[in-house]
Amino acid sequence: MKKLQLLLMVPLLPLVTAADAAAARPSSTAPASRPGAATLIARGHADEAVPSLNKSNVNTMDAWGQTPLRAAVRTGEIEVVNAVLAAGADVRLRAGFGWTALHDAAATGEIAIVERLLAAGARVDQTENTGDTALHIACRFGRAEVAKLLIEKGATVRRKDQLGWTAMHYAAASGNTDVVKMLLDRKVYLDEENRDGNTALHLAALENKVDTVEALLDAGANVLARNGKGRTALDLAMQSRHREVADRLSEAVGKARAEREAKLKPQE
Repeated sequence: MKKLQLLLMVPLLPLVTAADAAAARPSSTAPASRPGAATLIARGHADEAVPSLNKSNVNTMDAWGQTPLRAAVRTGEIEVVNAVLAAGADVRLRAGFGWTALHDAAATGEIAIVERLLAAGARVDQTENTGDTALHIACRFGRAEVAKLLIEKGATVRRKDQLGWTAMHYAAASGNTDVVKMLLDRKVYLDEENRDGNTALHLAALENKVDTVEALLDAGANVLARNGKGRTALDLAMQSRHREVADRLSEAVGKARAEREAKLKPQE
């Protein structure tokens, strides 16, 4: 009885004849759909894609949120970028994940392309969906020269994304010591906290970035600073069993505490 009830609940489907099935089947002689311009450029066929670009299609995104300009930037070829821009590409268009072409250029590190996009009107502090600017991206990927150029063009060094991360946080967490030193030369606030209360030193310690930890300590990072959970950089290094980093931080903590006690000691 139950089986019958289940069968009655199944909706009736129309009968399909062999002729119907044959008619619905795609023809083997039907032409395949032509890839879009962004896809062609990404595959190395810019010579085929660029001539077809005009104002009506130059900003069209593919299924991955890639525009012809973003694809061109990722090729690293300035000639292709120039050709897509000449076709009328919107240099400020936010595509997949809110990234602009400038975000892509910052990630790839092609300085000439970054300069070209800025000259074409790219906004140096334009953000993607999580609040990252091109400077955040450059620091995350260790593109020191790009980061330097963006700062010279007015990028906000202390700007925070949705997680409260600055360019320094990304550079430290990624272990990009050259970028960290470049930012230090620009007198950034060394002990800036992100949303979790972590400083650049916390993040470098957590990610076991020995050289970066050393650079931050040499610059005067507060080794006694505690994050939102009350943990110091040394605590994070020890919990993660990063012995070399922990040894260096332990030495710095001992020195910092001795200096603090000396200041608190009454003068005789």
